[in-house]
Amino acid sequence: MKPTTNTCAEDPVVKLDAAVLKLPVSTSADAEAVAINHESQLFADDHLIASKSSVHRRLNRPQKERKLFLVPDRKWEGQATAYGCVIEHAGAYRLYYKGWQQATMLNFADFQRQIGYGKYPICLAQSEDAVTFAKKTIKGAAVKGTNIVIDDQIDDFTALKDLREPDPHRQFKLLASRGNWWAGLTPATSPDGIQWAWGRKNAVAFFGDRCSYWFDPINRKHVAWSRNYQLLGRRVIAHKETGNFNNWSNDRATHPKLVLQPDRYDHEQTQFYGGYAFWYRSLYFAYLETYYIHHQRIDTQLVCSRDGRNWTRLCDRDVFLPNGEHGEFDAYWAVPTFNPPILKNGTLLIHYNGRPDPHAQPGFSHLPPGMGGVFALARLREDGFVSLDATGAAGIVETKPLKFPGKWSALEINCCPFNTRTGYEPMDVKVELLTGTGERVAVYAIRPSANLAQVWYRIPRDVAVPGTLRLRFQLQNTRLYSFRVVA
Repeated sequence: MKPTTNTCAEDPVVKLDAAVLKLPVSTSADAEAVAINHESQLFADDHLIASKSSVHRRLNRPQKERKLFLVPDRKWEGQATAYGCVIEHAGAYRLYYKGWQQATMLNFADFQRQIGYGKYPICLAQSEDAVTFAKKTIKGAAVKGTNIVIDDQIDDFTALKDLREPDPHRQFKLLASRGNWWAGLTPATSPDGIQWAWGRKNAVAFFGDRCSYWFDPINRKHVAWSRNYQLLGRRVIAHKETGNFNNWSNDRATHPKLVLQPDRYDHEQTQFYGGYAFWYRSLYFAYLETYYIHHQRIDTQLVCSRDGRNWTRLCDRDVFLPNGEHGEFDAYWAVPTFNPPILKNGTLLIHYNGRPDPHAQPGFSHLPPGMGGVFALARLREDGFVSLDATGAAGIVETKPLKFPGKWSALEINCCPFNTRTGYEPMDVKVELLTGTGERVAVYAIRPSANLAQVWYRIPRDVAVPGTLRLRFQLQNTRLYSFRVVA
């Protein structure tokens, strides 16, 4: 009997794709040009890529510093310095964080009346370099002689400085789970980030308790991320947005949308404790706090988006910010502060909160009460979230046709050696400029630098080129992060 062969046309999966899903098959010849600007173009996903071979997309974890830069050492901070966000202001940096008085049976009102401040104060630490922070007594503090800026019943919050706000009295904005932590989020504004005025109570209905607030500069929306127990009775990420921070309408058109939830590829006891999104150069990233109920740990994954609403968990859901070892300050909790990373001299500073004890949960009563919390710093290469690595055989990455900006003088490539051990070939990078249909215009070789900390390699524009180009990268022993077009 003659054996049969299974061709692509006979493959039931291919038939399903073609006949049921009706997904078009694109080729390099008919692909539309992707417009780019002068910002870094990252390879976190395949948005810019037409084809690639012999490269591995790798999630790069920031390098943790084990030195703590903020610990609870003021009596009003209680057992923890928790949550937090960093804001750049007047050439310096502010870390807003929360204290946590857990070792008391008094309710909030009685505690505040007897002690003179509340159980969950929002405090402010200040820094000149975003590395070393000091707790200074603040003029106009909510509690005299302290660094407390809000003394209220707050579970979680996010603050930011809105440079687009025309009213200087409302330039600082904050969204918080205040009072009833599951009834909704309440906005506040401030002229100086010290003295705050609350807006409409529970304006973002049904959101809470772990929450975040970010501004989307592309869609020009204020965005709240939180759990929505009315929408789904477990920890997921729901998204609500508004063009007017004063008015978080609750009509049908602005009803919260579910954007991230565990699926069948996750452990059945996985939930998403919280998340924070931000626009970075040419796409959106978000920190996703992944909560493993069965062992009470929370670490952080990384997700990305091209529209701010549809999100992809990166690199097979690898952990971006992992827990520390048992007994270390971040053994059970490792989550970045709710702000974009801060760029300093080719390095992204990522501040994060760590906790050494498990989340309170049935089955963990043999452990002492947790909620201790401290802050530490991690560092990541500029644009270094994800790389395309050529680890052995020569790798090739070719972009889709790219519509370049009208005026540009050079290309800059962000790359480095994959391996610097003795016996490995040195980094080898060639960049070809191709027309939109694939004809070669020019080819350039990048000479590796002796300085392993070098981020950018420049290729001058020295030939006439069309307005639409493809880039083909030939890589060996190389990590490719991004490229940018220099004006």
